[in-house]
Amino acid sequence: MLKEIQYLDWNNSNEILKKAYRAELFVLIIGPKGTGKTSLVRDFAKNMNMKLESINFSLRTRESHLIGTKTLTNGTVSFEEG
Repeated sequence: MLKEIQYLDWNNSNEILKKAYRAELFVLIIGPKGTGKTSLVRDFAKNMNMKLESINFSLRTRESHLIGTKTLTNGTVSFEEG
């Protein structure tokens, strides 16, 4: 039986996120792998009764991956969504 992961908010991060959300500010959360970034956001969304949609980025993520790009197929230009 798997236990749900519990996020321990040592630095009052949830309160900081709540204030930023209410002020309509964007927040960039950075840090090494395994430090709880995703768990923090999941916990925040749960506490705020919000649906969470997650996108993982890497150094190779390009704008076209997110928005899309124009492609040429058999002489026809089409838009391929990201």
